[in-house]
Amino acid sequence: MAGPEDLKEIVQKRMELMKRKPEAALYRPRVTSRHVRGLYTESRARRHVMKSDYPPPAGGEDLGPNPIEMLLGAFAACIEASFYEFAAHRGYRVDAVSVEVEGTLDLRGLFMIGDVPASFKDIRYTFSYGSLPTRCSATVPWWRASPPPCPLRARSTSKRRAGKSSCGGRHCRTEGPL
Repeated sequence: MAGPEDLKEIVQKRMELMKRKPEAALYRPRVTSRHVRGLYTESRARRHVMKSDYPPPAGGEDLGPNPIEMLLGAFAACIEASFYEFAAHRGYRVDAVSVEVEGTLDLRGLFMIGDVPASFKDIRYTFSYGSLPTRCSATVPWWRASPPPCPLRARSTSKRRAGKSSCGGRHCRTEGPL
């Protein structure tokens, strides 16, 4: 596992490479998925297995988060990793990072009932971090009240909308729409 100093060096080398060779910045992740039984599926990314299922009231066995929860988890993990990576790159020490993401989804769209889109009406996040130097908005101008770049987020909204931030001592919290 890379520590903050290792990560700072890794990020710097990757950024330099992408500036010299833009084609090196093209990333093509691949995930495969297979139906196991009922609503239970297993997806694979590199050497990792992700299990997905629905709870019994929805017809599943509750063997894992459902695909919608996995999508929200991907948003949260992407925001956390981006923040940590860039904090390390800029020399900030971060001891705690957490993100809570929730969305509103009208299930009639998924079941093709009426003329309801099968998409989220909104997705909101609450992001908390600690152990940065004292005040977040003054010391982390690249962060401000909007989350760091995340490819999942980039297509989810047409413009960057600011949330609200608050700092208490060495712990900061940001929340708003994605």
